[in-house]
Parts: sequence; C-alpha cells; structure tokens
Amino acid sequence: SIYAKVGDKNIAKSPRIAKDISLPGTLDVTGAIATTPSGLFQVFGRPQWKMIVFDSFDAGSVTGWSNTGTQTPIPINNGVSVCSQNPSPSSDFFLGAYQDLQAEKTFALPVHTRVQIRMRVHFIDKWEGESFYVRVGGQYVYSRAHTWCANDKVLVEPCLAKQSASDQRFGINVCGDPNYPDTLSTLVSFQLSHSEHVLKVGVGANLGNNTAASWGIDDF
Repeated sequence: SIYAKVGDKNIAKSPRIAKDISLPGTLDVTGAIATTPSGLFQVFGRPQWKMIVFDSFDAGSVTGWSNTGTQTPIPINNGVSVCSQNPSPSSDFFLGAYQDLQAEKTFALPVHTRVQIRMRVHFIDKWEGESFYVRVGGQYVYSRAHTWCANDKVLVEPCLAKQSASDQRFGINVCGDPNYPDTLSTLVSFQLSHSEHVLKVGVGANLGNNTAASWGIDDF
C-alpha cells in the first residue's frame, strides 16, 4: 500500500494497484513508484518519463537485435562482449563489439507522444574521425564523431600507437588492441516526438574499411 502524510497526519492510503492516486504536497517514497505501461505519472500536472525498456545486455539474455552492414563476416545477431580478460557471469557485458554494421531492434510501446532514448557507447581502439549513429524509423536522429587521439595531444606530439606496454601518453587501454586507448561509457541521450505503437531503433557506425576500430552499446 501507499501512505501519504502531511506533517504527522495520514491523508491518503492507496492499494498497490489503483486506477488513480492524487496527493497534495510533497511525496516521499521509500522504494519505487511504478505504473502500468499505459498509466500516467504526473507531477504538478506534467507527465513524467517512464522506463519501458532497459537492457544491460547480460550474457544469454539478449534477444531481438539483428545485424546488417558491410562488415565481413557479419557477426551473429544479439552478440555480446566483455572487456574483462577473465569474464564471469557478473562481468559487464555489452552489445558488440561491432565494426561497420548496424544493429537494429523493434520495440512495442504504449500510447505516448514523445520518447527518450539513452545508452552508453564504447569507442574501442583506432577511431579516426568516423561516426557512431542512431536511427529511428530509418531516419538518422543522432551522430557523434570520435578520434582515438585527442586534438590537444596533437599539438604536443603526433598521434602514434603505444611504443611499449607502459606508454600511457594517450590514455588507458581497456578493450581490444593494447596499443590504442579506448573511450568507454560515453552517454548518449536525446528526445524526439513519436506516437506510433512500434519504435524501430538502429545503432551503428560508418567505419568503412577501418578494421582497427570497433564499438558497442550498454545500458540501453
């Protein structure tokens, strides 16, 4: 049940499932507030965001993602990777690592007028200005270019691969080729108008013939 208080007085009590709950004043919550997919949660009359989908890409749990592109061979659908050299079931898996391809999935949504899409992107190894992108319904809605060697480093010395395992001039390697640093967990977050009952999302990169770079996504 939900109890609401103003001062020391109980002013409302609602069962776990209720058609409508309206409370004045401040609502302090211990735990979580959840609604059905078609329900609304409003604060001062304004609808709040609801998380309809969350995927941490744990090994063995990924479904519905399909791959297309020029990468040869095309990796298996729903493929996941981990940066740990000694992976375990509790390791932080992510979708990827991919190169020149697009991974796509279609989601069923309740009635809505806007969507917010969030994820963390991993840029792995030798990116040279290529872009990661997101498409919704076949249309490009987001892109981000990346270069493995930051521009401020170029002013000091040219971008060269590591000369030894202890060479940390350009960052720390975590995944893939030990000669190049990685940029992991880059937050991607954006909103757009959308009211259709299905949402078709594609994530990919235009790496072309650059086989020295790869990417992945997590916490979608």
